[in-house]
Amino acid sequence: MEPRAFENSTPSAPIMILRRFAILASRYLLLARCGLKRRLGLLGPLQILAYRTYGNSRELFVRGRVVERKAVRPSRETDGMWRNLCNAWRGMSRLPVPGARVAAEFQGRRSEAVADDRGFFELRLRPSAPLEPLLWQIVPLELLEPRPNPWPVEALAQVLTLPGTARHVVISDIDDTVVPTHATSALRMLRSLFLHNARTRLPFPGLAAFYRALHLDREGHPANPMLYVSRGPWSLYDLLAEFFGLHGIPVGPVLFLRDWGLSEEGLTRPSPTGHKFKLITAMLELYDDLPFILMGDSGQLDPEIYAEIVERHPGRVHAVYIRLARPDQVREQGVLRLAEDLRQSGSELVLARDTMEMAVHAAERGWIEAWRLADIAGEKAAAEEPPGLLDGMHAGHGRKTAGKDEPPDRGRVE
Repeated sequence: MEPRAFENSTPSAPIMILRRFAILASRYLLLARCGLKRRLGLLGPLQILAYRTYGNSRELFVRGRVVERKAVRPSRETDGMWRNLCNAWRGMSRLPVPGARVAAEFQGRRSEAVADDRGFFELRLRPSAPLEPLLWQIVPLELLEPRPNPWPVEALAQVLTLPGTARHVVISDIDDTVVPTHATSALRMLRSLFLHNARTRLPFPGLAAFYRALHLDREGHPANPMLYVSRGPWSLYDLLAEFFGLHGIPVGPVLFLRDWGLSEEGLTRPSPTGHKFKLITAMLELYDDLPFILMGDSGQLDPEIYAEIVERHPGRVHAVYIRLARPDQVREQGVLRLAEDLRQSGSELVLARDTMEMAVHAAERGWIEAWRLADIAGEKAAAEEPPGLLDGMHAGHGRKTAGKDEPPDRGRVE
């Protein structure tokens, strides 16, 4: 059930008619474009974009997209505005292949899926035997149809599962929680999105070390699942994957990337709040034997959404960490009132101005090892001020700092 506070108002009848007409026209043009290229033999090499997903011992969820291949170049700190804009456009303008057939094989069983009119496909695999006690299960994928390439089109999907050493699950918002995106300002968010890249975009100081501490077990091995939520479109997946790797942030499935454009929910990007609530609720049901830690910011409705989740799932959420997005006394007081409500429900909401406040609290509760606070403080101190985007500066933040807490880079084989 969706929380009442986040329900969307129903558009008027004329708007609904125009919206449906626009949706049908958009889908027809997309199908016609792809169909014409196939008939004329102009369809270029294809690729399977295999997204990191999630699962448990009962069911594995596989999600991906079949598109015409376009080279998205690795980011460089010296990239200017034009190159960043072109790279972002390449990622967002890939031609999807509607109706593509994809096969997945796991534990000797083969399953097939057909891509929708935007090229997306989904598979639900039921394991026939106990899973390997690993954080990531690997599922081979193969494109069955169309086959314009003289070579096979394959990919390896990564599915997040629970190793026996997992102690909790972390779900974190990305926008203004992991990295400044100015999601409360549409113009600044679009500027950040299109004019910067994975190297010139920086996480909040100390955040990568804090997330590694939450992710690793006491022996330093990857154990606790990390899942992420974003308001951005699916076409930003490559940029986010590169960003996480460059800055040493533990990787995980991104739950909320959307395909911006025409949909039943609107002519642009749909409202995120109700869908976000449903996705986090689904993860609570999927990983039903572990407590959760929720991370967000005060700029949007994260505190209200998370408070509703705590209320409806008592005993399942250890704590809610909210980063103060900007100075706002009225907003701050509202979040603190929510914190008092959560305290009475047996959970905690921590409103923090920086990463160290969250890390110290987590160490006091035993969710991270206390000795890791020095690493977090050191990374925070070394970070550039102010956090966010590097405008033409050459900093050392673009180097990769993580190692064994990442799964193998086997998301795609073309």
